[in-house]
Amino acid sequence: MARAILKVGYRCNNRCRFCHSALLQGIPDLPEEALAARIRETREAGFHGVILSGGEPGTRRDLLRAATLARSLGLGFGIISNGRMFSYGRLVDGLAARGMDYAYLSLHAADPATHDALVGIEGAQVQSLAGIRNAARHPGIRVTANTVVVTQNLDRLRAVVDLLAAVPRVRIKFSYVEPRGAVLEHADEIPAPGVAADAMRDALGYGLSLGLPRSRLAWDGLP
Repeated sequence: MARAILKVGYRCNNRCRFCHSALLQGIPDLPEEALAARIRETREAGFHGVILSGGEPGTRRDLLRAATLARSLGLGFGIISNGRMFSYGRLVDGLAARGMDYAYLSLHAADPATHDALVGIEGAQVQSLAGIRNAARHPGIRVTANTVVVTQNLDRLRAVVDLLAAVPRVRIKFSYVEPRGAVLEHADEIPAPGVAADAMRDALGYGLSLGLPRSRLAWDGLP
């Protein structure tokens, strides 16, 4: 199914030390009318679905209305998010009722201290993990939990697997940090590609050893 990724703006309720779009955060979000027009254009262009990205689309007040519009046009609907707003179960339930079938959410460490230090917000890990669990309660939503691999969490990837293996159906994904944006101000937080590859391979192999199917394990971003 061909899906269009729509950037709704660059506002975010996290302050990730590795944000690749940090320099764009001053750009205003799309107004609701403009987003609705983009969704209609997606249908007219022949796409079968739309995925909202940012920034953080989960904070938009018109999110449920965007999902309703997509469904009325026969489009699949998904979101790329840090997952914090998904900790509100009523929001996830509302999106699921409107046909949301894809959620790509973030979890950068199993322990709250590491995750929260990476995203710059105290309490963020608890919310993101709750968001992943809330989304996974809906069989119609394909859920991916993505961990950006940086120096601080290199030796803690197995713990992410342990934590998420218990959440049914969630795809566990490790992504090498993109060397652009905010992380360039902290270059020591970019691990050597070979070192990151070894850590990611170890964690994925560990997941297989736990009996997770290959379909629940993924990686990307390495050169």
